[in-house]
Amino acid sequence: MIGIATIALMSGLLPTNAISQTKPQSEWIWIGENSDGTKSYSGKKGSYELSSTKAGTPIALILGQIEDKKTKTVSYGKWYVATADCESGLGKLVVLKVNGDYDFETDYVGKGNNVASGIGDTICGIYLSNKRGQEGKGV
Repeated sequence: MIGIATIALMSGLLPTNAISQTKPQSEWIWIGENSDGTKSYSGKKGSYELSSTKAGTPIALILGQIEDKKTKTVSYGKWYVATADCESGLGKLVVLKVNGDYDFETDYVGKGNNVASGIGDTICGIYLSNKRGQEGKGV
């Protein structure tokens, strides 16, 4: 489960040293790893944004990093969940190339026990936290 400090840090609301899961001065926040521990998944601090797809679907998005410990490589992409999927707690985690081109998608289930659910919970946690913070602020 993603903590409030992680959510606030990803959205740029806390200073960069506010969470212990990051290395000092790191621009990346650890989200999780695969079951055999060979791949680690992180989100870039301050990369969270609300956007929309080419079709106009509202989405919550972060810049992601995958560190492959076997091959000693690092890859990057953009990860998003439709805001409606965040609100329902299930749907799709979509992975884009860094230039925004579609790469693939996988099932997202809130509080599930796989990497996609961990990434989706991170993205949706930020979205829902921000949404709750904005509710009731109008006149």
